[in-house]
Amino acid sequence: MSPASWERAPCTLPAPRPPWTGEWCSRPRVQPASVFDPVSNTFTLVNITVANVGNEKFHGAALAGDGRVVFAPRDANGVGVFDPRDGADTFVLIDISDTYEGPAAGVKYMGAATASDGRVVFAPYYATGVRVFDPVHDTFTSVPIASKMSPTGTPSIHRFNSAATTSDGRVVFGPRHANGVGVFRPAKRYVRVGGHQPRDWY
Repeated sequence: MSPASWERAPCTLPAPRPPWTGEWCSRPRVQPASVFDPVSNTFTLVNITVANVGNEKFHGAALAGDGRVVFAPRDANGVGVFDPRDGADTFVLIDISDTYEGPAAGVKYMGAATASDGRVVFAPYYATGVRVFDPVHDTFTSVPIASKMSPTGTPSIHRFNSAATTSDGRVVFGPRHANGVGVFRPAKRYVRVGGHQPRDWY
C-alpha cells in the first residue's frame, strides 16, 4: 500500500505500545466513492470502507438494471455496489473470494458493461472467465473462456481492460495483451418451473 493511502491518527494500539508509535499511529485511509451531479455541477465524495485491498480497489463501473452502480473488482476481493436510489448513496462489498477463478494475486477484472437485460458483465484481466453479476438476486456466474482464447500465443493474463455493449446486446472486450477482440453474448435468463430460482445458461 502506498504512503498516500495512509493517514496519521490517534493511536489505539493497546498498551504497552511499541516505543516508536508515541501517541500517534498510521492507519489505512478511508477511500471515498465519487459522485458528480451534472444537473447542479456538484461533486461529492461518499466514504466507503473496503478493508485489505490496498489502493487498487476497482476498475470500471456500470449501471445495473435496478439503478445501482456496480464496480468491477481490480484487487478487491468483492464487487462494489453503490446505491444512489432515493438519495441513499450507500455502498456494499459483495464478497467473491470463494467463487473467483484465477490467480490469487493480481488484477481480477478491468472494465464493466451492462447487458441488455440489466446484468453487469466484467472484462477478465487475470480471471479465467467472464464474470456476470445479476442484480435481481445479487448473484454471480463465471463463464470459462480459456478454450476460446485463440489464436495460439494469447497470454493467460493481461487479457482485456475495457468493455462496452453493442446495439444487439453483446459485450465487447478491449484487448490488452489478448491477440483478438473479445465478444461475449450473455445468455438469456430462463425461469424453471417448480419453485426454482431463475438461472442463467451459457
